[in-house]
Amino acid sequence: MTETQEQDADLGQEFFLALHRLTERLAKRHGVPVERAADYLLAGSLFTAAHIYELSLDETIEVAQEIAESVQQDELPASTRH
Repeated sequence: MTETQEQDADLGQEFFLALHRLTERLAKRHGVPVERAADYLLAGSLFTAAHIYELSLDETIEVAQEIAESVQQDELPASTRH
């Protein structure tokens, strides 16, 4: 499926909001600060991506750095950044 830039941004925003809600729910359910829950989800996301793409963790971290750079270049909506 090929999305327009706007559709891609909307999809990214939906994933961001869903993950944010999930992070808050997991923190509450497990009685941990939301920042700690975010740390677990970030680490889990890296391991999951490495597994799905069959990459080493180092390669996955390189991809994550590229994504972070694209955010810094305002390629993603400001509302998804904190």
